Amino acid sequence: MNTNTASQNLSKDIVSEKDLNQKWVQKKRKHLRFLMTLFIGVGLAGAITWAVSPRYGKEIACMADSRYASFSPDGKYVVSGGGSWRKYILSVRDASTGVEIVRIHVKNIDYLTTVAYSPDGRFVASGTSDDVILVWDAMTGNKVAQMTEEYFYVDSIVFSPNSKYLAAIGTGNEVYVFEVASGKEIARMEHSINMLSIAFSPDSKYVVSGGDDTARVWDVFTGNEIARVEPGGFAYAVAFSPDGKYVASSHRKTVSVWEAATGKEITRMTFDKFVNAVAFSPDGNYIVVGGNTIQVLEAHTGKKVAQMVDALETSVAFSPNGKYIVSGGCDRTKINESFDAICASGSARVWEAFTGKEIARMTYPGKVTDASFSADGKYVLSVGGGIASVWEWNLEVPNIFPWPSACSRSKP
Repeated sequence: MNTNTASQNLSKDIVSEKDLNQKWVQKKRKHLRFLMTLFIGVGLAGAITWAVSPRYGKEIACMADSRYASFSPDGKYVVSGGGSWRKYILSVRDASTGVEIVRIHVKNIDYLTTVAYSPDGRFVASGTSDDVILVWDAMTGNKVAQMTEEYFYVDSIVFSPNSKYLAAIGTGNEVYVFEVASGKEIARMEHSINMLSIAFSPDSKYVVSGGDDTARVWDVFTGNEIARVEPGGFAYAVAFSPDGKYVASSHRKTVSVWEAATGKEITRMTFDKFVNAVAFSPDGNYIVVGGNTIQVLEAHTGKKVAQMVDALETSVAFSPNGKYIVSGGCDRTKINESFDAICASGSARVWEAFTGKEIARMTYPGKVTDASFSADGKYVLSVGGGIASVWEWNLEVPNIFPWPSACSRSKP
């Protein structure tokens, strides 16, 4: 082999090696690009999942075996009620820790039906199926008063804003108003058939009640009817405006806003779906309705401002600053052994009031029957599936998975 041939062969070998190296590099580059695409895709998918997944609130305190619950006016305490036939318990707890402060044994009653905290924070009250309402000292558990009416299955009780009176409705067609300190009945008013809703005016002088096909305003001290509306359909929910001048009442697929003193209708809103909950914003300019839809509307025009995802909501309320809504209801139903549709799971959810965007939620093994904000708006108290819990909803880093429940560490 001469020098030129050897040089040419060496040159070919070098070229071949370069080609091989280039092919290897190209192959590795393709592999690297694939991996980068995969990682970026997974990252984007994670980001998308983060953006669209539910955000869960963080549970602060949980009360197991609780079917009813209410915040104290300052939001520092919670009263909850639960138990079993003729063995019921009211429990007053620290809202931030769940630590029990007072335990009240409600004896010799068939069923506990509702609980309430007085606006001055001094009393808690319980309604029963046995014709009895009991008022207790919230800090000692001592019984303060007892109201008894014959054949009175208590469905709902509400304290007046000045905490001096308590209004109640039940399975009959009557509205009762009692004096808290003495338990004495001071007024009794009648609808034509069963009652469904009741609320006090801000000055504690009037109550509005919903039932039959009417919503009516009554004088607390005389029992005289002041005004009424009859939009048609049962009045499932009623609420006074913060200034006491107006009432909002929901009637099947209609919500009416009207003057409390005259009954003059200001606006009427109709919906494609059933509505059974209504509440005013703190400034009185808006209302939120709940039922088979959740909507925020201008109170005096009926103009829709926002609509949330449709759900079976039974409770709605504004936050203290009016910027958010909390709702509670049923997310999924199932058919039981008797072929009845029952709620299999529910949730309480916080929404932006003027965009309808969901901010956070808390899930329960049953329908959420009540949900409300604490006085400072930082926490929500919601009740569902035999559990009452206080939870933080406005987290700096929202969680896309439910937080562990504290109920395993909490006793009824």
